[in-house]
Amino acid sequence: MKKSYFIMLMALVFLLQGCRTETINEENNRYSHEVTKTLYDMQKVPQFSSFISRAKSKKENSKNSLNTVNDKSKVLVITKPDITSYSTLVWNADSGFEILVYSVDKNGKESFYRAKYIPENKTVNNKIENFTGKVEFSNETGELLQTVRYSNGVVVNTNEKSGINSKSSPCHYYVTITAVRCTAGDGHAPGEACSGTADQQPYYDVYVSQYCNQEQDAGGFTTGSGSYGGTGEYGSYGGGFNALELIMSNTDAYHWNLFNQLSADNRTKIYELLMYNAIDGSMYNFMISFFNQNPTTTAEQFQGWFLEEPISGLLQNELFEDWADPTRVKPTIKFKKHAKLNSIYNKIKTAANFKQYLQNFEPTFSVAHLMFDIGPNQISNAIAETTEPQNYWIKITFNQDKDFANMPKVLIAYTFMHEMIHAEMLRKLLSISSTPQGNIDWNLVKSYNTSHNYPGLFDYYIRFMHGNTNYQHEAMGAHYVNIMVNFLKQVYGTHYTNTEYETIVWMGLQGTTAWNLLPQSKKDLYTNTWNTNYWLWEI
Repeated sequence: MKKSYFIMLMALVFLLQGCRTETINEENNRYSHEVTKTLYDMQKVPQFSSFISRAKSKKENSKNSLNTVNDKSKVLVITKPDITSYSTLVWNADSGFEILVYSVDKNGKESFYRAKYIPENKTVNNKIENFTGKVEFSNETGELLQTVRYSNGVVVNTNEKSGINSKSSPCHYYVTITAVRCTAGDGHAPGEACSGTADQQPYYDVYVSQYCNQEQDAGGFTTGSGSYGGTGEYGSYGGGFNALELIMSNTDAYHWNLFNQLSADNRTKIYELLMYNAIDGSMYNFMISFFNQNPTTTAEQFQGWFLEEPISGLLQNELFEDWADPTRVKPTIKFKKHAKLNSIYNKIKTAANFKQYLQNFEPTFSVAHLMFDIGPNQISNAIAETTEPQNYWIKITFNQDKDFANMPKVLIAYTFMHEMIHAEMLRKLLSISSTPQGNIDWNLVKSYNTSHNYPGLFDYYIRFMHGNTNYQHEAMGAHYVNIMVNFLKQVYGTHYTNTEYETIVWMGLQGTTAWNLLPQSKKDLYTNTWNTNYWLWEI
């Protein structure tokens, strides 16, 4: 799946440039565009990000669209000799979409405005090119400046004034919109087909003026200026983007019906993901089913788990199968693409007693919110780590910096079970002490005593959580060694000796009370076996 962030943003064309994007050549009276356009994540554009942060901090902006902008929001940066413009899009399933435009001129003067597109027909007119409806221009605080009517992508009425021209206000605003035609020689207006390049496409030039006491502010109001328009040259969406058309044409009847049953919030998540990714039919169906079953998952989480990297058709089908099976831990795309880890995972997931061993210590064990991933670990020398629940998801992350190619497979298999026990302990705590956001309420955990559901676990928490040892490893050493040894036997049978299986388990629990209580002869046996046999085990 090739990413197409550029396709969406340019297809919608928020070429929201500062002031005029053309300069006039006096000799031949032709337009010459002197602009550069680049797409970034918000976190890579500190000037715009800083402005958004300042705007969010203002009380009057606590509930508006600015708060949906985050570090992963896509920003189109247009640089010209006299001004640099930063533009991002916010989708609202109930009222269309909104374009936020921030500009800084060569003197450092900031300007900002919003263009909120409200279509007459929400299922059809969600493209700029053929837009029919109204566009509300407003300033940073949401104060309406003017409403402009469009019909099939063309301005038809700019006379609707905002309601702020009252007697109590000495100032009022006026939005001036000028159509800049295609400069490829055909002279087409915005909303019409233009055969030229990106810089030759038609657009609307927007300038917001402020009038105070019958005198125009010569510099223009700081709400600002910008340009945007339609283009059909940048991608497979035919010059526009209609989320509903894409979903309807790429899903079967069952999933189309399921999509329409989703909440407005989850439909919006899907719209956002379609904007920034090239997605095939199978992923459409999977995405709809996923949000139906996991309605609290964010679009950012889905993006990171399933869309950050391309994946082949065969591996993608395997991924879908893993997620469809309720008895399996869920892998991300990055995890599936790691050949060695994925092959061991495939071996483990088909073991007859895999789930049974987990149920030995928790009959109601559920992997519905347990995930395998690859990424950085907080402890640099760890093979993997399990993080506390976030939004009800517990993630086991294998260390991206480890040399798995030269690590014995049996050790990696053990790590799977070791980390899953960590995850199960966290799940137990989550089940009786969760916050509304799906995180563990540690203050509530501390208030519990041994009369609650998991007295053994709370005992270890109370005794070891604030000490120098890890309470989960203490519990493992006391109660789960045999479970982990038997799991390895189930997977690898007689390929290794019982002593080797015990060695692998115990070497991960050194320093615990249970390890310290072992006879010295046992500790010596496991240490020597590890040092002698490690490089003999299958890589």
